[in-house]
Amino acid sequence: MPHGEITKLNPEAVDLEAGVIHISAEVSKVREPRNITIQPNLAAWLRAYPLKKFPIVMGNFQKRRAKFSEEFSLTHDVLRHTFISMFVAKFRSIGEAAIQAGNSEAIIRKHYLDLKTEKEGEAFFGIVPRHAN
Repeated sequence: MPHGEITKLNPEAVDLEAGVIHISAEVSKVREPRNITIQPNLAAWLRAYPLKKFPIVMGNFQKRRAKFSEEFSLTHDVLRHTFISMFVAKFRSIGEAAIQAGNSEAIIRKHYLDLKTEKEGEAFFGIVPRHAN
């Protein structure tokens, strides 16, 4: 999936009230449904930029993403890898990271354990919008 699960995710899958993003098997990279817990900073972003007004994927997404990726030398799965790395760093839970990312614990341990520090994980999950819309 060259552009990731996010390109297939429908806004209805994001349940801010329940604090969960429902990933269906059709959307999932590994073809298995799962739920992702909406962390407090993501909830703040979703409240500041509601999906009804600010779509998950905007027009010309592939073209914009390609340009941005080239300019900053980013891989196609940078968002997924960043989330997993920072989740493991902050919460120190390989099992929960595996469940939310749809990976095995062995993959999480092999590729993500100790990539980032707890301080980096805290900082990542502390990124919030400056203003609420």
